[in-house]
Amino acid sequence: MHTTANRIIELTPTGIIDRLISFDEYLEDERVHQLQQEMYGAAMMA
Repeated sequence: MHTTANRIIELTPTGIIDRLISFDEYLEDERVHQLQQEMYGAAMMA
């Protein structure tokens, strides 16, 4: 998966995160981490 994935779509409780990057880049991307915190945090508050 690390070498073949070039698009990552993560389904969250409040929406999706869609990025055209490798899996390794996705795991290291600071903006993705921010979006995850926002989207999963919003779901916890609901």
